[in-house]
Amino acid sequence: MAFNKKSLALVASVPTISNKIWKSFSYASPDAAAIVSGAGYFPDTAPMAINDVIDCMCVHDGVGDRVSVKVTGASGGFFTTAVNVDAVGT
Repeated sequence: MAFNKKSLALVASVPTISNKIWKSFSYASPDAAAIVSGAGYFPDTAPMAINDVIDCMCVHDGVGDRVSVKVTGASGGFFTTAVNVDAVGT
């Protein structure tokens, strides 16, 4: 499958102390979590920026899985993402 812009919802938009805006999104997909969190899934035309977070609920073949990804950059027309982990890396 592919990214579906209609399944992306802005949850929060928070100004930071450095006058930048941090955004949190929610996304639902029939794709597997490994696909959604992989390279080349989110096009750079989506309303995201580096350090924004996307909380994804993936229900693939009837099995639900949740993954949170952080936008880390953009390359070749797509955002690059990394699975978001807490401050201690677990």
